[in-house]
Amino acid sequence: MTVHQSFRRRKLVLGSLCVLIAGCVEPGDVQPGLVRRYQQAVRDRSPQPRAGRDGLELLQPIPDRRAVPLKIWIQTGQMDFEVRHQGKRLSELSKDQRNQLTQRTMDQLVEAKLDALADKFALSGLVRLTELEVEFESWRMTVRPTSDRKALHVSLWAVDRTALTNKLEAVGQVLAGPAPAVGEAVGETATVTVSPEDAVRLLGKLNAAAARLAKTDAPSRQVGLVIRNGDWRLRIRRPWKTKLALRVDVQAKDRETLDGRVAALRAILGKSLNGSRNPLYGAHVVYLGQDEAIRLGLANSMDVRVVSFDPAITREDMVQAAAAFDVTVFASLLHTIQDENSASAPGTAEAHNTDWQVGLRKHTTYGGDVSATWDFTRTSDNSAFTALNRRYESAFTLAITQPLLRNAGRDFNLAGLRIARLGHRTSLSQFREQVLALVGQVQTSYWTLAQALADYDIQQRLLDRTIETRDSVLFRGEMDATAVEVRQAEAEIENRRAALVRSEKTIHDAQDQLVRLLADDRLGLLGRYGVAPETPPATSAIRIDRVDQIKQALLFNPLLEQARLAIATADLNVTVARNETRPVLNLVASVAAQGLRDSPGGAFSEMSEFAGHDYLSYTVGATFEYPIGNRGPKSALRQRRFERLQAVAAMQNVADQVALAVNDAVREVETTIAEILAYRAALRASRAKLQSLEDLQELRGLTPEFLQLKLNAQRELAEAARLELRATMDLNRALAALDQVTGTTLQKRNIKLAAEAVVGHRPPPEPKP
Repeated sequence: MTVHQSFRRRKLVLGSLCVLIAGCVEPGDVQPGLVRRYQQAVRDRSPQPRAGRDGLELLQPIPDRRAVPLKIWIQTGQMDFEVRHQGKRLSELSKDQRNQLTQRTMDQLVEAKLDALADKFALSGLVRLTELEVEFESWRMTVRPTSDRKALHVSLWAVDRTALTNKLEAVGQVLAGPAPAVGEAVGETATVTVSPEDAVRLLGKLNAAAARLAKTDAPSRQVGLVIRNGDWRLRIRRPWKTKLALRVDVQAKDRETLDGRVAALRAILGKSLNGSRNPLYGAHVVYLGQDEAIRLGLANSMDVRVVSFDPAITREDMVQAAAAFDVTVFASLLHTIQDENSASAPGTAEAHNTDWQVGLRKHTTYGGDVSATWDFTRTSDNSAFTALNRRYESAFTLAITQPLLRNAGRDFNLAGLRIARLGHRTSLSQFREQVLALVGQVQTSYWTLAQALADYDIQQRLLDRTIETRDSVLFRGEMDATAVEVRQAEAEIENRRAALVRSEKTIHDAQDQLVRLLADDRLGLLGRYGVAPETPPATSAIRIDRVDQIKQALLFNPLLEQARLAIATADLNVTVARNETRPVLNLVASVAAQGLRDSPGGAFSEMSEFAGHDYLSYTVGATFEYPIGNRGPKSALRQRRFERLQAVAAMQNVADQVALAVNDAVREVETTIAEILAYRAALRASRAKLQSLEDLQELRGLTPEFLQLKLNAQRELAEAARLELRATMDLNRALAALDQVTGTTLQKRNIKLAAEAVVGHRPPPEPKP
């Protein structure tokens, strides 16, 4: 027999006993025994003590008492490698050799190193490859395996739709076939799925693919390469176009793997210029997906822990309200010795009396009180006027008091239990509201940190461009550049370096805020860990039906649910108050059987002879009570009606506020989508402007005005990228806010209350041995 079946059989037996005893009232639909077992199991194995069955199903324990295993990677930080030409560094070349080294030659040297890295790290480990990204100035190609690893998804991004179409045609040429069918195309991004054979062919001809894709429109330099494996990650960027240098970030799960990757890098690129650690992180970096961050926050939040006790507390209110209808067993034993002078006879009157009483008493759901009492009395005295100086008396009495007006009926007598149930549901709704608020805070902090990290990358690229501009000014020193242009470029470098420092502080502030919400002891605010968001943000256009979102909010928003429960509670209070305005009219009835003999058996036998109707007593009557004017109960009824009207008005107010919040959230989503499209267009224009100025620089002399124009164009490009980034993160924050106001966050994140699992008769988790 399973645990589930045994609990069902136990409940059936107990229910039958309750019916035989004159009926039981259950506090709710949840099996108490199953709840207690589930509570104990979760308390034994969860990362921290929970408040009973109303915790989160998401927090069901896993081994080692850790809700979420952290993905902690060791990293080396940034290392700059200088690509050598003819065995020499660029700074070691003579002036004539540097003049002969064209930009195209430098591009070919750097891209050859990138191709060698791709061949070494990507193609040799195709089985465990999780991502390969090749980035050019105006387009990007990302290759990821499918979940079953039987095919690869190839995502292409380009600066505009026309360029994207050309890239798709070029992919078909590399695969020796027609252009592949597009599975998803949003804006300037398209995704295609290729077979394993075509995937190997595409990766094997990566150099040819890059060459053909680059020739589909204006020439585009390769600026980056990202390779991710199951145990390590490699990110390579080309920070300067006019320098033979590459910047590398390496991360791995353990020190041995990390050292092996660094050694392989140095075998291809040579000795690194520096080995400084990335200023963004400490000794380790922790990669967190958005769902993992939410689970950590829910598992460790003190706010959630405090509120999670409320459902358990209100559950006991339900039990206490139901206990009013439990059968009560009562008993008493009283022994009396009486020794006093008697006026009716000479001498003293002495009597010994022992009284036993036992019975059952129950308050019914219709308001009546039913009792069954058995009295047994043993009396011994020396009175001359009694026939039996030692006698035994046995009596059995059935009594009932049933209200007919006030306090009568199930609606009145079950109102307390129903109000307790509504209070329990309200506490569950408040608990869900707190969970929604925490999830919203975690999501907002998560995307804020992702924005800060990406913004730092933009600022770093801007600084690299400015340094490159300064170096080009120094290189043209003998042609048309003067000390004015050099100082001008150096001043701009320091300004942008200061902005980078401020951006680094923003990262640490956002990280501390997220770590505080996660409250995990493995990610202390004083620990040497950096948190890196792993979930990519939503960037595509989303269609949202405003009316549908309002309907969702009306169904799932916890504030509206609490307002509806408040109206239901007010309705019950009105019912109770209306009943209390009636007069008190109670029916009183009792029947008693008596037996009196000189032996206990005889007294009990005489009492039991109901057939002859000997020694039976009956009582039937009624009591009436009504206060003149009845002002108090009528005033209470008016008060409860006003409270109900107030609850209805409050619900209407909450409904208006929720509808307004939904409209604001939907408009925010629509606005951010429009902003993303506008900022993308601005980013393309800024990129084209900067490219035009760089091309123009080769044809005209360098003046302070032209240099400032170029520096401003670099700043405008970075600002356009930051604006697009901000709009993208605003979109993700707006989507999180919309889910929170509609109350659908838990459904979309597959978070369920543990009470739902228990009510659904799911077996509890086995306790930890």
